[in-house]
Amino acid sequence: MVYAPTSPEPVLLGSAMLGAVAAGRHSDLRAAMAAMSEVGEVYSPNDALAACHDRRFAAFERLQAAALSVLAV
Repeated sequence: MVYAPTSPEPVLLGSAMLGAVAAGRHSDLRAAMAAMSEVGEVYSPNDALAACHDRRFAAFERLQAAALSVLAV
């Protein structure tokens, strides 16, 4: 599962959490995360979609191999 944050700027929030721990506002990063962030959307795996992406990636790998063989000529 993927838990997306509600924050529109999660990278900046992570930096703020590290700063809060460094400043002693929170005892550790887990405490800062619990206090400073919320879970928004939760995404669950979709086996059918994963199979589709697996096929697309396999095609991409074949195309890459073909492109490399052309460059080797």
